[in-house]
Amino acid sequence: QRQEQQRQEQQRQEQQRQEQQRQDQQRQPSEAAPLAVQGAGEEDAVKLDRDHPAAGSSLAGAEASEAARQANRSTVAEQPEEAKAEAKAKVQAEAAQCAELLSSGKKGRDLAALVTGLEEKASRPSARALCAAVLAGLPQGEGASSEWCGVEECGQALKELCAGSGASEKQAGIVYAVQAHFAELKFPKTKEANKDGKKTPLMEKVLYKLYDAEVVEEDGVNAWRYADDDDSEAPGKTDALFQLTDFFTWLDEPPPEESDEEEEEEVIDINDRIALK
Repeated sequence: QRQEQQRQEQQRQEQQRQEQQRQDQQRQPSEAAPLAVQGAGEEDAVKLDRDHPAAGSSLAGAEASEAARQANRSTVAEQPEEAKAEAKAKVQAEAAQCAELLSSGKKGRDLAALVTGLEEKASRPSARALCAAVLAGLPQGEGASSEWCGVEECGQALKELCAGSGASEKQAGIVYAVQAHFAELKFPKTKEANKDGKKTPLMEKVLYKLYDAEVVEEDGVNAWRYADDDDSEAPGKTDALFQLTDFFTWLDEPPPEESDEEEEEEVIDINDRIALK
């Protein structure tokens, strides 16, 4: 009886050993599959997908995820370029529109009516674009002139385009256009010295005229003056600020309490500044 029990115990152990070997053999392909996936080339991937469908699906999923990540990185990299292209196209379209408006030969209120008479407000050009077009259209040698700023010329149209919400930012756009114009001209100065014995920057002369005509007000000047940009974003900004030192000193002076007679003298003073500069 004891021998029979020993024989049965040996059979049971042998069965357990065989079962363990069978389970180990079943586990080996699935454990080896990820290792094959890591180093698989294109041909290996095809074979792997055939021999081990689950592992092949994992490889396809990994490739799809990596392709999606690459596409996303490519899209993000292209966004700034696309934005620049759109901005450039908009500037070109506005420049063409402004050139067409100015080609009408209208000035003063007639030009203002033409600009504001466009059917949709969204179709109107920006004040910055119109100012840039005016400066670009000045005959050679007249870039120093400030007559175009007056309301009887283009000033009224610029004022109309700056009306409404965001007026200060729109007026700052005019100053940016003036800055770009004189930066291209290397910021010239008047040929003759003023009463203080200094030659006046032509940009300063234009700013006085724009201010006097109420095309650009103090808030508009300061919106440009204190904007968070530099020469890389607005070429010539540093030089322009330096050119306008005297203008800023005058602008920042606190207005004194004055009589009607003194107010009249101040009007004469600013006109003298424009004429002498």
